Amino acid sequence: MGDTATRIGITIKKVETGPTQKGRPNRATSSAIGVDRVERRVGMRFLLCTDGSQYSNIALKAAHHLLKPGDSLTILHVMDKEENLEEGEKILEEAKKVLETVGNNISVDTKLLFGDPAHTIVGEAGMDYDLLIMGSHGLKGLTQLLFGDVAVKVATHVEIPTLIVKHTDRLDRVLLCLGESKATEENLRIAKKILGHIQPETTVVYHTEETPPPKLRDYLDYLTPDRVDMEEKLREIHHHTVETHLQRAKNILGEIGGEVQTRIVEGEPTTKITEEIKSGKYNLIVVGTHGILGWKRYLIGKLVWKILKTADISILLLRPKRKGLEKPRTVQKPVHIPIAA
Repeated sequence: MGDTATRIGITIKKVETGPTQKGRPNRATSSAIGVDRVERRVGMRFLLCTDGSQYSNIALKAAHHLLKPGDSLTILHVMDKEENLEEGEKILEEAKKVLETVGNNISVDTKLLFGDPAHTIVGEAGMDYDLLIMGSHGLKGLTQLLFGDVAVKVATHVEIPTLIVKHTDRLDRVLLCLGESKATEENLRIAKKILGHIQPETTVVYHTEETPPPKLRDYLDYLTPDRVDMEEKLREIHHHTVETHLQRAKNILGEIGGEVQTRIVEGEPTTKITEEIKSGKYNLIVVGTHGILGWKRYLIGKLVWKILKTADISILLLRPKRKGLEKPRTVQKPVHIPIAA
């Protein structure tokens, strides 16, 4: 392939970027499918990782559903030392062909990088993207995800929302889980921004172990001699608080269209949510992290971990943006140098 090539109406400009491995340059290509290239950022930026499998192709189709006018998609393939340059370029070319089959108005970048897959994906995701998308084989356990144990590292270390696509590209029947987190409203707005173009049918569930919350109940003996009355009052207060959260969620998500239902799920959250997933009503579950800063942000909760390991539907893992209480992680931005003719 020459420096500039035209394939099926797609103009591809090859550039070198970043460090090299054994004399081979990391490469990035850019193209526009059905639209003129827009240099100024006007929409969301999506990063999709592909290994050329059918599961990656399903993820590509799912990404197409999410894209709105002005959004952009970067398709990333990370090569190990056993691959050659031609194989990597072929995988990216095939990915663009998949997008051609599902529609137009998509601004596309492709990147072919060398190195450790997990570190490379996490590092690239830090380059001002809004959503990371990965395909999954749909088998049990995180070790069976598209990148094997790489997915474990990526899911627990990446600092942006992550969509893991399984079985189908449809994302129009959503189960969205709320919990007692300071990041809840921010996560709702992130979900609204990502899913807005789909206008899905959404069921919002607030999961709580019991009412009143255990932390309050532990102190009832010290607060009043009439434990029963106090429990009832706390239960009413807690129920009102939960209903307020659910109504707020309904208002936010209702702005994008699509039916929104709300429900309180009482009991052990991991068990109850897992049962809800297995009901067959949904093709996407949306769950947020706790919004914790520092190294603890990588310790995802028990519920999220269980969902990642066992869910047979696609998963959107939301992460709130850091607020400046934590020193930003330094990521060296690659330098793009056009290849001489």
